Amino acid sequence: STTTTTTTSSSSLTTADVSMASSSIDEEGILPAKKAKKAKKERERKLWPQVPKPLLRQIGDAIKKHDMIRDGDKVLVGLSGGKDSLTLLHCLHAAQRKAPIKFELGAVTVHPCFPGYDPTPLKAYLQELGVPFFLEKQNLMLQAKEKPPSSICSWCSRMKRGILYTVARREGYNVLALGQHLDDLAESFMMSVFHNGYLRTMKAHYTVAEGDLRMARPFVFVREKDIRQFAEREDVCLPIINENCPACFENPTERHRVKQLLAAQEVIYPRLYKSICSALMPLMAKNRTGMETRKGNDHLTEKQQEEDDNDINI
Repeated sequence: STTTTTTTSSSSLTTADVSMASSSIDEEGILPAKKAKKAKKERERKLWPQVPKPLLRQIGDAIKKHDMIRDGDKVLVGLSGGKDSLTLLHCLHAAQRKAPIKFELGAVTVHPCFPGYDPTPLKAYLQELGVPFFLEKQNLMLQAKEKPPSSICSWCSRMKRGILYTVARREGYNVLALGQHLDDLAESFMMSVFHNGYLRTMKAHYTVAEGDLRMARPFVFVREKDIRQFAEREDVCLPIINENCPACFENPTERHRVKQLLAAQEVIYPRLYKSICSALMPLMAKNRTGMETRKGNDHLTEKQQEEDDNDINI
């Protein structure tokens, strides 16, 4: 009887020791691991806030319809520091995680050396996100003063585009993603009709004349107000850098006047932009340029199409 009692007692102590050891492992190993995993998820949630499903759906439709991003692509996002380009980066990251294809993301900012323009917050922000970032500095204002162009905005766009091409080729990217949205395409169309007599707007997706790069605009079905709504959310902390081009501030731009005109018409016709989007489909589509003509020419050449597609604000 005594032996049995001693054995039972000894067995009970052994069980308690094992239980304490197990508890110690939980506290020192498993629980901290769970906490670290939870902290990592919370950090990622703050860095990459959830993108609204309607916004992702519109981007997905544009990418699929215009074959913008393909398996194995290396996509370089043009970041100006504005709400559009920063939102595009977040949307493409969300698409990257859910898409059935694999593609890489990077970002580039052109520093034109305008007074007051400081892209430093972008550099720190992209580093925190873990996205490869390239900052290209070129004094465009000084170049413009040395040899004044006829149109500073068009000249600046072409210069920035050249810099984007250079960075993409140098770093091994084959797709440049830009943040122009449906409002931009509608404004470009109206300006082209009013001032040039052409049925033309920015392309959703096209290959440059050299054949080694593709330009993509995943926001072609997205309204500016939906982008703004995401960018201004309390849980979305974007390092937005406001526009500060001296040339644009000197006089109201024609684009701004057209924007106001369309806004006034939308009050009367709430479905205005849906109608415009449908009408622009053939014009924004890749290789659908039959309605774009110049004086004395039947069709624009590939190089001319690319040069006319110059509304790049990066």
